[in-house]
Amino acid sequence: LVYFTDIFAILSSLKARLDQRDISFKIYLHDYFSICPSYTLINAQGEYCGVPEYKVCVGCQKQLTLPHFFSSVDINKWREEWGELYERADKLICFSHSAIKITRRAYPKLDVKKFIVKPHSMSYFQPAVLPRYARGSGIHIGVVGSISSVAKGLNVVRELAGFLSQKQCQVRLTVIGSVLGKKLSNVKYIGEYSISDLAGIIERSGVNIILFPSICPETFSYLVSELILLRAPIVCFAYGAQEEKVAKYKRGKISRSKDPEKLYNTIKEHYINIYGDEK
Repeated sequence: LVYFTDIFAILSSLKARLDQRDISFKIYLHDYFSICPSYTLINAQGEYCGVPEYKVCVGCQKQLTLPHFFSSVDINKWREEWGELYERADKLICFSHSAIKITRRAYPKLDVKKFIVKPHSMSYFQPAVLPRYARGSGIHIGVVGSISSVAKGLNVVRELAGFLSQKQCQVRLTVIGSVLGKKLSNVKYIGEYSISDLAGIIERSGVNIILFPSICPETFSYLVSELILLRAPIVCFAYGAQEEKVAKYKRGKISRSKDPEKLYNTIKEHYINIYGDEK
């Protein structure tokens, strides 16, 4: 566990050490903390901000709910300090092309040659058997993973479940993993799982299409990579590494809206494309 309250002191100390020594220095961009203390880039309105112009960031910063030692941070100073550290780096290692684009929106003066895309290895995940996805039994949406925050799609799942209930859609919704807050009556919860059991759990659950509900731009997304290796039909939003992966995946579909009715229609359309119209 690493704990700190003065990020600027840490950055200054690190830059001083780099100035004193001739050493190779690489930075691995696992999240967007260097762009904003809201490291998922979810703004005060609970939406992905898209890294807007500076004056928008200043206004947003005043409204964000952050740990107390970040609540009064000057976003201009934040970007200056991190930008100086990035300038000293020999390489900036990203895990997707989208991560480079997002980082360069905040730091457009950085030499593009510093950036390297180096995806994480997926060698740990080699499913021996692919799940058989239930067909002929109607749409059965699966949400996999830890849905523990707005950024990870908590509201998306709640609103979709509410829409399905209100419209009395003959659609099942199952969460494979953990969800923060009150459980919904029309959602089946399987609970936490082991990665080695994921294929079997998906098959036994009857899930036949996956919604990846994260509304923040992932820098890589192990989960989406795992689901692709399992040949799961996937729907996700147009953000970050998840969009980058799913857009190139023949069993993937991008939803351009979080509105529950439009999202459901996108899921239904993708289901029909994969399995055919069962009417």
